[in-house]
This record gives sequence, structure tokens and C-alpha cells, in this order.
Amino acid sequence: MNTLDDLRETLHRHGDAVADHERHARPAAVRARVRIARRRRTTTLATAAAVVLLAGVGTVTAVVAPDGTEGPGPATEVVGVTVAESISVSGFPYALSTTGVLDDGDRVRLPETTATRAVSLVATGLGSGAATLYEAGEAVGRVRGAEAVDVPVPVSTLGTTLRVEVDGAPAGARVGVAVYEGTGALAEGVDNGLAVFRSTVGAASLLAADFAEAGEAEASVTFRGGLATARIARYCTSEEPGLWVHVDLDGDGPISGQCSAEDSTDAGPSWYSLDGPGPVGDHTVRAYLTRGERGPEVRPSGAEVGVAVYRQSAPTVEMAGLDVETVIEHAGRTWRLDPLVPGTGDTFRGEHDWSTVVDTADGDALAVLVGDGGLVRATWQGRLSRGSSASVGSRVGPALLVGGVLLEGDEYDVRVLARGTGARAALLVYRPL
Repeated sequence: MNTLDDLRETLHRHGDAVADHERHARPAAVRARVRIARRRRTTTLATAAAVVLLAGVGTVTAVVAPDGTEGPGPATEVVGVTVAESISVSGFPYALSTTGVLDDGDRVRLPETTATRAVSLVATGLGSGAATLYEAGEAVGRVRGAEAVDVPVPVSTLGTTLRVEVDGAPAGARVGVAVYEGTGALAEGVDNGLAVFRSTVGAASLLAADFAEAGEAEASVTFRGGLATARIARYCTSEEPGLWVHVDLDGDGPISGQCSAEDSTDAGPSWYSLDGPGPVGDHTVRAYLTRGERGPEVRPSGAEVGVAVYRQSAPTVEMAGLDVETVIEHAGRTWRLDPLVPGTGDTFRGEHDWSTVVDTADGDALAVLVGDGGLVRATWQGRLSRGSSASVGSRVGPALLVGGVLLEGDEYDVRVLARGTGARAALLVYRPL
């Protein structure tokens, strides 16, 4: 595949295979990822809301009092364990906002906010037991041992419920949470003040990026090299409905998709790849807007447009007819494919239920599915928690879906369920870098 016309045909064929309501905004043929929360333009959270939220379940501290005056900052100790005052999630800086102590089974409500948010589970005195954090009923974090702080987990900005369950711990065990919010500062990279193409995404490094100037609706970059390791990312937000963003490569194309009405500070976590090496040389990528998919080129006020090219250094592997990247990002972390899990990476054909065991004694694992020719999904059952993925795949081509995180300290029976006589499915397991 050497031209964008070829790429467009492949993406259109594959894109319909993904069960993803955001597929028009994020071409899913290359990497159909399910995000925990969509990033928005960040502001400071009114901490009075967090006080109402966590009141009655434990120790709560405020940054801003209801009358707007500054109060004491959030405690940097949770259940006697020191927590960081600032963290980084995918390169974006976060600051400690609120802390709280929870009992087994406690539920707390995080209100809607315009700030990105992440939560760390903290515990002490668990002995041989474990504490698990749930968001909206999904197990998202776990700690074990005498004293532990879990990695920060991005959680929804739209209002969500947290719950803690403690298993096998002695009576003196204590559990709490540290809530962090995005500071509004951007990660390192090329930005327009509102969004950024990060310098590094997974194992890929930024080659070139551009945002349209104020009052314009066109961005372009030139890079030198082959196309096999090139990844093309685009960005478009606008309050005006019906706008489409198009990307040309060396005048061929376009690849098209609708602009999003939501602000996103992370401009480049999803991208397009091209099959085949293509010509080595100078290449120009251009992004522009039209009103409607086939309408004339326009320059609407208020639209934000950008385009970037990344160089992927990690190899890919072919699974169920799709080239899959061996290093990916999910939930604020970078993950590498683990080829040693029995049965994973094998392609199964036809309608079937297939299972394997994934051991997370040494840390979390990430389940990823590739499906083609029918609907494919996964379920997993451990001693401490269970979960399931969305569905992926159809008759129009292979597609990839991040299923979910299998939390540490457990052994999971993972089942792949394929429906359709022509179905092809593959399960991949990734480990944190």
C-alpha cells in the first residue's frame, strides 16, 4: 500500500468492524481503543464539591472553601502512607486534589468536572490480603502488601462512583484514595495552547506536527523517510456541526472523518498506519476542513485543526489479518506484548468459545482482541474480580479492541467468544513497561 487512496480503502473496509460509538472521530481500523475518560480543556476543580462527595466516609481535606477562600491543602498522607503531591499521566501533570479514607464496601461519588482526573488506591496492613478499587462497577486498581500505593488510574470526568473491596486482610487493614486533577498544563510536544501532539506516544516518537494558525483551517507537515513505520495523527474540534477533517499524503487521499465537538488536550493518541514500505523520501501530509464529507473546503471560525507524523520504533505482528503494534498505551500506561502466555496470539476460526489462563501474580496484564468476520468479545474471571470486553469485528475486515486490565495478584480464566461461521479471533496479552 503506497498511496493514501489505498489506505483510505483499507480504513473504510476495516473501520466498520469495530463496535465503537466514536468510530467516526477516531478511525478504528488501526487501533480501536476504549478510553476510560475523554480529555477536556482543563480548569481547576471547585473542591467544595469534593468535600460534599467524600464527607462521611473518612478524612477529607479541601483546597478551596465554599466562600472561595483558601483552606488547608490536601493531606499528603493517606492511612499513614505518604502519597505524591504531583504526578504525571501520559506526560500530563496532575496535582493532588483530595484524599479520603474508605472502609470495605464504601461508595463515593466523584462529581462531573472539567478537569481530567486520576485516582490512586492506598492501603496499609493488608498482610496477605488485597484491596480492589472499582469505578462504575469495573475493577480498575488493586494493592497488596503491608504498605502500598497503586499507579494512578484515569477516571471519568462526567461523574462516577468509586468503591473499595478488601479481601483476606486482617482487621487492622486501612484503605484510602488519593484523587489527582490535571493542572491544565500540557505534556511535552508541539501544541497550540489547547492541545498537544506529545513528543512520545508509546514507543513512537514525534517527527513533525503542525496546528492551523488562528483564523485558518489547514495544517501541513513534511517529513523524510519510508511509510511502513510512519503513523499519521489528526486533530479537529469545532462547535459547528457537520464539519469534516481530511488528510492527504503527497496529494493522494483523502482520509476523512468528522470533527469532534469536545475539546481534547491529547491530540495524537490514535493514528493511521500504512501497509508496505512505500517510497523513501520527503512526504507532505496536509489536513483541511470541509462542510460535509464531500463539501467544499472551508475556514470556519473557532475550529482547531492539526496534523502530526510519528515514527514507530516497535515492531508489529500479524494477528487475524491485522498488523498489531507490540507496544501500546492504555489507561495512562505503556504496555508491551507478552508472547509467552499460552495460546495467545493464535488465530481461531469459526464460531467458538476458547479459553486460556492469565497469571497476574507479578503485576497487571492487558487483554487485547483482534476480530474479523463476526463478533468477538472476551470475558475474564479471577478469584478477586471479573470483567468483560465490548465486541469487535464484522464481515468487512479485521479490527482491534483493548478489552481491559486484568489486575495483579490473581489468576484469570479468560474466554474468547466468537459468533459467526466466518469469524476469526486472536487474543493478545500485554504487560506494563
